[in-house]
Amino acid sequence: MPVFLRSYDNEKQSDHYSADIKIWEACRATSAATTFFDRFERTSQGVRQTFVDGAFAYNNPVSRVYQEAIDLWGDKESLLISIGTGDKPDSSMTGGLKSLLAGIVDIVLATDKEDREFKEEHLDLIDAGLFYRFNVPGIARIGIEEYKKLDEISAVTKSHLSRPDTNRSMKFCVSKAVEGVEPEPQEGN
Repeated sequence: MPVFLRSYDNEKQSDHYSADIKIWEACRATSAATTFFDRFERTSQGVRQTFVDGAFAYNNPVSRVYQEAIDLWGDKESLLISIGTGDKPDSSMTGGLKSLLAGIVDIVLATDKEDREFKEEHLDLIDAGLFYRFNVPGIARIGIEEYKKLDEISAVTKSHLSRPDTNRSMKFCVSKAVEGVEPEPQEGN
């Protein structure tokens, strides 16, 4: 079952996890990536809670997050930004078990499928400039265990961000994010 670890109240959703969770616990719970980091366990109000990575069922929770926004703000216009973890790994990926690679590919494809389905169901959000998905192609070939390849991750990300279509989307996204935001009063005004 997916869990939101909230720093706010959602009156439409019961929440037995967030009341006394510390920031480090929320970070640790969300990083419990199967095969890389152990599950995270804690006791809250006498109840044992166990957290594991949601990748197998909720690797792209965009629909759940959208529902959360509806619960909180109803029909009020909301900007939704989805940040992916890369596209499907290519066949040159090595170093792991064939079945593990197949599983990773399935997870990534499910993420892409969820993205496509969400976009098809919510064309109105896209047309209004209220939904943006940013997903760096080529980064999935760098495994989660290869954290020391930060230079390569940075280069792939910078290359993607410098593409005209990505740059344009980011500018529109930022513009939409600051639209309607009151400017901070300046000293002397």
